[in-house]
Amino acid sequence: MLPPSTAHCIYDHSPSQTSPLAKRRILLIDPERDAREVMQTCLELTTDWQVMAVDNYRDGLEIAENQLVQAILVSIERLNWEAQLVLAALQNRAARCGVPTLAIAERVHYSESQAARAIGLAGCISPLSDGVSLGEQIAHCLGWLD
Repeated sequence: MLPPSTAHCIYDHSPSQTSPLAKRRILLIDPERDAREVMQTCLELTTDWQVMAVDNYRDGLEIAENQLVQAILVSIERLNWEAQLVLAALQNRAARCGVPTLAIAERVHYSESQAARAIGLAGCISPLSDGVSLGEQIAHCLGWLD
């Protein structure tokens, strides 16, 4: 249960999801148009998730603050200063509201995944390995699988 001071957080904690790939709202933040569109399409075709995709970190942060989402996926390929600030803000929001944030990187090694968890991210995934199983990768990282 969230403390009263975080009651303004928008997050659906209901356990009513019967399947890990059941209807959820996911926020995808990726400045690379082609990568963003491929990931969004893969997720929408292989899961029942609604994917809100944005091309910049500031819009992503605004949506994260004002929309009901169950998870946030953030591209970390180009971590400029703006991206780092937004990632820190998303991590703070995740800590307050319980909305997990996953990093997306082209190549992910075990040490990077562990480092992501050490800084408060739910994990780090590579969408390039298999677009068909992208939803399952995300569900696994977030503990949505049975």
